[in-house]
Amino acid sequence: MLLAAALAFSCSDDDPGGLPANASCTNNADCADRVCHTGVCAAAKRAGMGAPCQGNGDCKSFNCLKGVCRSGASKDGADCIQHEECISGVCNHQGKCGKVPTDAGAKDGALPDRSAPDMPRADAPRPDRARLDLPAPDQATPDKQLPDQQLQDKAIPDQLQPDASLCGNGKLDPSELCDGALLGGKTCKTQGFTAGKLKCTGCQVDSSLCYEVRDPGGIKLGSHASHSQGFPRVASDGKGFLAVWQGLGGSAGLSYIDGALVDAQGKSAGQFTVVSTSVAKRTPDVAFGGKDYLVAWSQGKAIYGNTVSPTGKVASPVGTAIITSNRNLNWPALSFEGSGFLMAYWYDHPNSSFTHQVYARRVSVAGAPVGSAFPAAYAIYKYTNGPKPDRLGLAFDGLNHVIAWSNNYNVWTSRVSAGGKLLNSKDLVVSAAAGNQRHPAAASSGGETFMAWQDAQAGGQEINGTTMSKTGAIAKSSWVAVSSKNKCNPAIAFDGKHYLVVWTDDGCTSGDLRAVRVDTTGKAVDAASFAITGAGGPGEFYPAVAYGGGQFLVVWNDTRIAARWQIYGTRLRFGKAP
Repeated sequence: MLLAAALAFSCSDDDPGGLPANASCTNNADCADRVCHTGVCAAAKRAGMGAPCQGNGDCKSFNCLKGVCRSGASKDGADCIQHEECISGVCNHQGKCGKVPTDAGAKDGALPDRSAPDMPRADAPRPDRARLDLPAPDQATPDKQLPDQQLQDKAIPDQLQPDASLCGNGKLDPSELCDGALLGGKTCKTQGFTAGKLKCTGCQVDSSLCYEVRDPGGIKLGSHASHSQGFPRVASDGKGFLAVWQGLGGSAGLSYIDGALVDAQGKSAGQFTVVSTSVAKRTPDVAFGGKDYLVAWSQGKAIYGNTVSPTGKVASPVGTAIITSNRNLNWPALSFEGSGFLMAYWYDHPNSSFTHQVYARRVSVAGAPVGSAFPAAYAIYKYTNGPKPDRLGLAFDGLNHVIAWSNNYNVWTSRVSAGGKLLNSKDLVVSAAAGNQRHPAAASSGGETFMAWQDAQAGGQEINGTTMSKTGAIAKSSWVAVSSKNKCNPAIAFDGKHYLVVWTDDGCTSGDLRAVRVDTTGKAVDAASFAITGAGGPGEFYPAVAYGGGQFLVVWNDTRIAARWQIYGTRLRFGKAP
């Protein structure tokens, strides 16, 4: 189902970076051929003077101009565009190598920075090879001379500062990599991404609509020889990630909580046990608390927690009881407020007429309960011959926690202060349209909170969403994804600029994962949703997503082994505007 050839330059076990020539990089380890020179990956075999090129990484001299490698060996009087083309290291204002005689200075009204014979052209960098005793660029060995610690987020070196007077004239001038619709043959793939739409902004290449599925075959996180694993959740410490999930079944019908760490290069040491005792454990959640992760799960008529360090050290073999009851407690959700966590959960009656209410309790960074549990919703929902409610959406907006839930018909929300006080006097309606609206998810930018859910008001299952301000004002909802295929179980994360919404497409347990970005007003950024996993074959469902270290990690239930569910994941990154 997922084709390895879909991304020829993807990372491998022996190649944690794996980026192709001309992709932006920060150190040698980022690149497939282990050379990162002035912020760009080099090709394994770089061409000499006169050879065609798409970027500096294709050339021995790291100097690709107008689609041709320039070697830095041109003699005085030869045509030039930049100083690197000339043996003398000087490309004068007349476009020739070598200094201009003093009597050839600019006349009155000429640009003063081109009148002196030894001054660079205004649109070219200052010469750094003017001394004749320095080697020409194609004689250098950048992988030996340059350190790995390059400046981050630098543009590809052949992207010159465009001449504002020429930008927009519909021509690719020497100082431009693009102009309007003219991209010079460049695509998202030539910039090191899987797909997307490359744009030209201010005559500089804009990769903000490009994306890279960094592990197209998926990272195998969890597997068991005899039974399934499911309901994964994931969080980031800002560098790496911790994914956790529930083990299902077993000879005694018991279950457990497992987890796996994933580093920035997509490497995982494999699954480890967060907790495994004789009582069945269900539906975990995880959040990072500044030092350690907190994992919470349902366990009988209680909710337990355990802290896990970023290196995978588990605090307790049995966990700590956060709340116990004589009634079932389900679907814990966590959000971190800076000094501790809020945990929200469903409180229900185990009888034929299921009755549920949303409750909450504060939790310390060590996983200990703080204060008393309290209702976080006013309504009590009864389900007769219908499904029980599922996961809660929970996010912290920098001031208050926002809880979202569904009663299988509508989506509701409430706000709880960092001190554990319910702020609204009644449950707030997020969506009460016709048709079932279920599976809400929430994430916050630190300002507004974005909520998305599975919505059947139009007959099929679509993804709908809306924003809530810090004051509790709820905007009109807008469709995130609409098509002829049913879409289920959205998950959301925020990367500092946009929300990424992920869902299962074309069937709730048999489809593939797709995604789209949404801005802080709730409007789609990408022109259309895009695939995270391949089309056809086994299904991927119950996705979860987190952001950290410049990339997202999406994890999911995977059915490539039909007899049992496994846990897989992939990293996802986006380009940037110039």
